[in-house]
Amino acid sequence: MTDSRMTGNDGSSGRHAVPVMLAQAVLATAVLCAAQIVCAPLYFRLARVVALLPWALLACLLSAVFVFVPGFALLWCAESLSMKAPGRAVPFIYAVVGMVGFGVWSRLVVASVIDAVLSPYGYANLGGSDVLAITVNGGAMGFAAFFLASYLGSRFAGSRKAVVVTAAALLLLTVAGTVVAFLMFSRLY
Repeated sequence: MTDSRMTGNDGSSGRHAVPVMLAQAVLATAVLCAAQIVCAPLYFRLARVVALLPWALLACLLSAVFVFVPGFALLWCAESLSMKAPGRAVPFIYAVVGMVGFGVWSRLVVASVIDAVLSPYGYANLGGSDVLAITVNGGAMGFAAFFLASYLGSRFAGSRKAVVVTAAALLLLTVAGTVVAFLMFSRLY
């Protein structure tokens, strides 16, 4: 078996335009951000006091922070766990790590951010079923993001232009999410 750090999970040659793990992180962020935008109406229903677009941008910010802080360590962990696994199992190992990681992140961080928005308006904190829905939804997003990062990461790393354009678009969404977070929380607190 070849070393995935040198060749990528699909066994392709070690010549990539960007490091595979960086490409995987950008790809996972893109998938999570897209999933957060698609799922924004669910969170919009829970938050009740935030407009849909600002919440979607804030959710993209939370996704980017996840991938580039604990998520990068989780990508490394998934790579280590999948070193001796058969090739077809590797994306699923990554997916399970992503599911657990982003599910826990959603439970702890996303639910807390929603509670931080609700509290100043006098609304009760999220109930158990709402927190469970956020956790399960986050787990599903993490599963998809890490699966695709593993499955497509090596091919994505071969195109510097695609990685740079995707990263630039994500950076713009993250900056917009940061501005929204600053404006929202400066008004609330």
